Amino acid sequence: LLPSQFHWVYRAVKHDVLLSSISGGTDINGCFAAGCPLLPVRAGELQCRALAVKMEVWDEGGRSVVGSKGELVCVASIPSMPLYFLDDPHHRKYTQAYFDVYPGVWRHGDFAELTPSGGLII
Repeated sequence: LLPSQFHWVYRAVKHDVLLSSISGGTDINGCFAAGCPLLPVRAGELQCRALAVKMEVWDEGGRSVVGSKGELVCVASIPSMPLYFLDDPHHRKYTQAYFDVYPGVWRHGDFAELTPSGGLII
């Protein structure tokens, strides 16, 4: 959510709700980033990386960055991650969709920034 959307919810809906924006997808059947009731809510940020997800933001050189914009990647398997696409016996479409830029590393296709506080801006 944009900062203005956070402010609208707190102004127009409820001032003390725990508002969590998330990021994920049907392709992984889960989340890369989520909310956490133990962390502060920052307008315009997703609160933290999801549990058991080794998600990072990488620059064009494939280096993990914090406080800079880059590609949202997942550097370790997630139990719900697909292994292949149907009708793709040699896994070419699957590889092209997620592993073509950084071999062996899931590139989700989202431009993101991991903040110094551990939050995420997409």
